[in-house]
Amino acid sequence: IFDHLRETDPCHLQYDPKLDVNIWSLTRHADMRKVSMDRSRFTSTRGFMYPMMVDPGSRSRDNVMFNDGARHDRIRGMLAGSFTPRVVSRH
Repeated sequence: IFDHLRETDPCHLQYDPKLDVNIWSLTRHADMRKVSMDRSRFTSTRGFMYPMMVDPGSRSRDNVMFNDGARHDRIRGMLAGSFTPRVVSRH
């Protein structure tokens, strides 16, 4: 299905009646990168994948993936040393 969307509708909008929301499916890296860099129009504070595996409520407020802007950058900065190639190669 992703190959088909990538070829025919790479920025696909669908409606989820269960959640009563529109959901975008981005299937190309360039589009995902563009969206992730546009903090003025897009946010990950309401989730970043569908279906949501966790509730992005208070449990996730300090998770780098559920934050934008300065808060995201601050949390990412605290974690950066844990993901260097040297540290990752140990696991």
